[in-house]
Amino acid sequence: MEKYKPNDKFNNFSISAETTQAVCYLARGIAHDLNNLLAAVAGYCELAIEEAEEGRPPKRRLGLALEAANRAKEKVRQLQTFGRQEKTEAKPFDLNRTILQAVPNFKRNLPREFELNTELDPKIEALLGDQAQIRLLLVKLAAHAGKTLGHPGKVTFSSRVLVDNDFPSLPFATRQSEKYVLISLNYPGIELSSQSRQHIFEPYHPLKETGGNTGLNLALAWGITKAHGGEIFFSCSKEGESLFSIYLPGIQLKDLAANEADPNHAPAGQKGRQILWVDTNTKTKNLAEQLLSSEEYQFVGHASIDRALAVHEKSWRNIGLLVLDFNQLEEEGFRAIENILKTNSRAKIMLTCPYAALDRAKPLLNKGVSEVLKRPFLKADLLTKIRTLMDG
Repeated sequence: MEKYKPNDKFNNFSISAETTQAVCYLARGIAHDLNNLLAAVAGYCELAIEEAEEGRPPKRRLGLALEAANRAKEKVRQLQTFGRQEKTEAKPFDLNRTILQAVPNFKRNLPREFELNTELDPKIEALLGDQAQIRLLLVKLAAHAGKTLGHPGKVTFSSRVLVDNDFPSLPFATRQSEKYVLISLNYPGIELSSQSRQHIFEPYHPLKETGGNTGLNLALAWGITKAHGGEIFFSCSKEGESLFSIYLPGIQLKDLAANEADPNHAPAGQKGRQILWVDTNTKTKNLAEQLLSSEEYQFVGHASIDRALAVHEKSWRNIGLLVLDFNQLEEEGFRAIENILKTNSRAKIMLTCPYAALDRAKPLLNKGVSEVLKRPFLKADLLTKIRTLMDG
């Protein structure tokens, strides 16, 4: 395995880090613009599908258009992850179990001449982070490894708690935690040039050794690692041994205690399940009622903010979330938000807002509003935001 002295290693990665940061900014801008456009396309497709006649060609074609828009949104989501725009949902989770869950997906695509092993440290109690994102990180590393396999041999996923003796030899200078966990993927891969190694985490960087490029897999892995306060490194030897090393901050007891004490992480069912929805658009309101009622939320809809305020003042203890129309709020000077918070200072408020008014709506996130949902909205986006706000 190729070795670097600490200073040499930092120098070798400095160019790549600067370039990657620049690509991050570009990815953020592209993702932001595309996401807004796709949200409108997909949202209007869903509304049109609701109105189209069953079995008619237009409905089927709209379904195909919506499917394509959703595939495009997935690509944008990957760009957002790489650009570190996606927020990680930090909860304690079992790292070793997460690794074991990712292994079968890799094993199915592994040629028979390769043997897949796991070497998991039983001393790892838990990590604090987004389990789904860490699982995606492992899947993306495995996807890249599957495209760059060399001679037949062993492929090994491993985990290890780092001890004090390990810290002097860490390949990075700044530590964000007193504890670290090391995740490794070791496999027989093709030898990569120094140029390829320096740009390995950049999206779609050409790899002359394979005739292809890096795609988004490793860029996503890099983004997820950074979002968790970790570091990721790649090395390879002339003998054909390739190694990904991911260093993640280990869980601290105080972090775990704070997480368990956070009221936003209370189990479902301990909060008000009623959603008070205010909207003058009857179609949007009916669609939301149909969708949320199927999720066992109690939906209460009103067209008037004044009427909704009266309901909230009388029975605020039963209301878990208020969904308000931004246009109505803007017309009455946003006084409704102040009144709601006077009645219940911990009220959760989500605004539905047209794309053109987003810039005017976002400052309200610092004035008591919990979330802003773009209109027209996708069913999946609505449910995700509702579940996050209602269930923690």
